[in-house]
Amino acid sequence: MEFNERLQEFREKLKIKKKKDMAKKVGISEQLYYMLESGTREPSNNVIKKLVVMSGLPEEFWIYGITDEKEYLQKREDFKCLKDLVSQLENIGLLNIEGEFTEGVKEVILAAAIADISHLIEKKKQKL
Repeated sequence: MEFNERLQEFREKLKIKKKKDMAKKVGISEQLYYMLESGTREPSNNVIKKLVVMSGLPEEFWIYGITDEKEYLQKREDFKCLKDLVSQLENIGLLNIEGEFTEGVKEVILAAAIADISHLIEKKKQKL
């Protein structure tokens, strides 16, 4: 199943009949939504992240169509949470060259590290 089919199926699961209503829910233009659902345009990282938050489904589902937990463990990029977090902190100006972190930033870094370590542990368990 391709991304556009997963997107359409998700819209239908939400019982949203009009594509323009789904576009509004996702927070993108109607034109972009129509192109995504028709398969004429690939989703940006921003759209993928919005769908992850809305659906509670992992990024790998939206990008690759992965639904099997074992396959997800193998395909998920190691240290994905920390890499995403660093990028986000840079974008909003909360990472500085001196490496000084506020308590809030430290909490978010710890949460990302725990998520990544948990993933690595699960991946190792699967290999046993």
